[in-house]
Amino acid sequence: MDISLAYPLYFASRGHGIIKQSDGTETLHVVTSKVYISGLGADEQLGGYSRHRRAFERAAWTGLHEEIQMDLDRIPLRNLSRDDRVISSHARDARYPYLDLGFIKYVSSLPMWQKCNFALGPGHGDKLLIRLAAEQCGLSLTSHRVKRAMQFGTKSAKLQESRPRGFNAGAQVIQEGT
Repeated sequence: MDISLAYPLYFASRGHGIIKQSDGTETLHVVTSKVYISGLGADEQLGGYSRHRRAFERAAWTGLHEEIQMDLDRIPLRNLSRDDRVISSHARDARYPYLDLGFIKYVSSLPMWQKCNFALGPGHGDKLLIRLAAEQCGLSLTSHRVKRAMQFGTKSAKLQESRPRGFNAGAQVIQEGT
């Protein structure tokens, strides 16, 4: 298990946090929902990873299609098993709307150029359908944010660097956080 990916899922599914108000005050927030909604599958299907851009540059649409297919093929073992184990540790169930069979069939039926257009650059041409939908919903700033992997956006990769490697070391850090 990649602990740097497990950390953000663990703490998000724990559902305890602090909301910082605009006046500087902080409020403890506890999530009572038993369901965790995940974005897993969006990057994999819609060209959201930098390696998708490299595959396209290397071998055009064929290379991109092969890279995306490889990502989809390994989601069950590489991602779902990890995410479900971590999220369920807080008695929450994960839902994956981008892995809904109807969504996958629809996205698979689209030509690749409708899913991503790397000529538009990072934050614009990757995950094109989601970015366009966000723009239509009035989320203009959000729709153009460049992807940051959760282990880097949450800085859990740095936390892992400061600890011994391996599952037991990660479990120790998680234990300390509770």
